[in-house]
Amino acid sequence: MAGLVHEFTDQQGSFWLSKWRTYITSTISHISPQASGICPFGFELLSDASFLARDLRRYYVYVSEPQMKGEEIFEKFMLCLQGDAPNFCESIGFLVHPTGRLDRDVAKNRLLHFQVLKRKQSILEIYSRYVVACPDVVLNGTLTEMRAFDISESARRYVFQLTLMVAAVFPEVTQLTEAETSGLALSILEMSRTHISQATVTRPPRREEAAILAGVVLPFMRRVRQYVQETRASGGVVPYEFVDIHSDVRLAGTMNAAVMAEKMELIRNLYSSYPPRVSSGR
Repeated sequence: MAGLVHEFTDQQGSFWLSKWRTYITSTISHISPQASGICPFGFELLSDASFLARDLRRYYVYVSEPQMKGEEIFEKFMLCLQGDAPNFCESIGFLVHPTGRLDRDVAKNRLLHFQVLKRKQSILEIYSRYVVACPDVVLNGTLTEMRAFDISESARRYVFQLTLMVAAVFPEVTQLTEAETSGLALSILEMSRTHISQATVTRPPRREEAAILAGVVLPFMRRVRQYVQETRASGGVVPYEFVDIHSDVRLAGTMNAAVMAEKMELIRNLYSSYPPRVSSGR
């Protein structure tokens, strides 16, 4: 990981994803037997193992737990992390947690985003439903990141990444062109290199970012929405609800029921089977 060695780095210097996942699931279950935890990066859905050899700067943990306060879960998790993986914990300069944001050390350009949803369902079930449902709420602007698109670089980066994720889940829809995919990937990479401090991530979109939203993201999401509403599969088009994983707010849409079930299963399988360990060759 670009010179950073910690408890989740393998012998070749790559991020040890299987160890990180095991740690997240076991620690969250230890904190509460009713809780479940996942740690997706998003690139699992792209089935590209090369991402793990990159200098990963943003780590996301999502938890579902029906009773405990989110901040209590977060505090207990951080105590465990500090004791079990002090080097990794020390490398985190920024924390986004259930009650706000903490800039611990702006010189350390790594962020841990810890989100707790007060829900009974498995967090992987919630996550898979969320990804499938995103085209509706990207288009109507109710997705958390769409509401913040004009003021937050991290929101724009997430919307662009989500577009690539949805494209991987719906290969039967007319796909993004090579130029469109490259444009999204380049913008994501450029924004990922930006320092994570609050001062640098809060800025209006550049002209090219606004153009990607209008000319690439929204047209593609319209194609996906049309597909999920018109596909003639068993179950018919039905209304549904899902949870926005970054706000814990319930949102709604319509989709063919069979398509929803099929794509949710695909996402669960892609997440669970993503290569757990990759060597970078550095």
